[in-house]
Amino acid sequence: LCALGLPPGRASFPDAPGSGLGLLVEKYVGRVAAMLSTWLTNIVQTDYSEPPKVTAEGRVWTPGPVDFFRILNEQLGVAAGVDDGPLLAATARAAMEAMASYQASQRAAVASGRLGLDLLCAAVNNNMRCYDESLQFAERLQKSLERRRRGQLDIESACRGFLGLAQEAVGMLMGLVFSDPGFVGLLLQLGCSTAWLAGTCTGSMLATLEDYLVDFSAMIQPALLPRVAEGMLEETVAHYSGAVLAGLTLAGDDEVAALRRDHGRILEFFGRHVKPAKAAAACQLIEELTEFLGADSLDGFVLSYGSIVSLAPGITPTLLGGLLAARVAAGTEFSKADAKEVLEECREVYASRQPQRPGAGPTGSSTTLRGSPVKAAGAREAALHAAVAAVRRRAADQAD
Repeated sequence: LCALGLPPGRASFPDAPGSGLGLLVEKYVGRVAAMLSTWLTNIVQTDYSEPPKVTAEGRVWTPGPVDFFRILNEQLGVAAGVDDGPLLAATARAAMEAMASYQASQRAAVASGRLGLDLLCAAVNNNMRCYDESLQFAERLQKSLERRRRGQLDIESACRGFLGLAQEAVGMLMGLVFSDPGFVGLLLQLGCSTAWLAGTCTGSMLATLEDYLVDFSAMIQPALLPRVAEGMLEETVAHYSGAVLAGLTLAGDDEVAALRRDHGRILEFFGRHVKPAKAAAACQLIEELTEFLGADSLDGFVLSYGSIVSLAPGITPTLLGGLLAARVAAGTEFSKADAKEVLEECREVYASRQPQRPGAGPTGSSTTLRGSPVKAAGAREAALHAAVAAVRRRAADQAD
């Protein structure tokens, strides 16, 4: 047509559905999508079924992201070499769908619980690399598309999905750390052992965390280490607070002093790995639990509980009942009648702070964590997990 004198801008097929070019584009892109689907399935299966590769610096990775984006860029190049309009736009949409499928396959692998420490570290690194590769892909796509089609594809959301996956992999890493049998054994001693009162239990716990951080610093990209340390800080506070809620049997002067000591040690430890202000904010819950146990007046208890429930809305008055029982058991001048009065005031605070759900009482639904004075190890661990879950519950959950 151009050779016959038709201006180039008019020498094109219409791209409406059902037109000749539309059918051709649909056929071609369908084949591209099928190929990408097969490739990404094989990539994920290979990536997470073999040990990761290790760089000279000790970073762990797998070849999947390199292969995946090499294929995407090849297909983008083929389409861009032919057309900057409907064919390229349709190929880009197929590439975005492939990104979403790739993320879903990775998410399933990460969440399966079958990946070890090294592969989870590789998943963190891989998805940060995927994020960088996807941004470069998006930039190249925008430059290649005809001007009127730029901005029509939400490629940025597809890119951000890799960041979310990296964070999910960090979360699974924390799950591995805090489910380590040796670490759980230390947690079960918090608040109810002479080793805890002496400080050796908390010291061993922090030494274990330091060992993990050393491993992570070798295997994970440096830019991601602060996020890993923050995740470890959040989980430490949740597990320590949960251990106190579930296991504290006495709350006398020695126990309160041990809690204050541990608050300082945890704060100092993580202050070396994250910003001090962030460490202080995260450790505030331990500080407020300590203040609650050491309160010497009704107003002091109520004020401390108000701070606690603001930080962790899942800590109900039912959970606090165990702490108050520990205070009574310590033989101080705090009686059962005092504990009952404090608990009633705390229920009022809880009711005023938390949205009431249909059929729920003012104390919410919570499992009582205390039974007989001597608990089986399995029961203690179940109580710990329940308390940790309560501590993790945030205000957003309460509003659902």
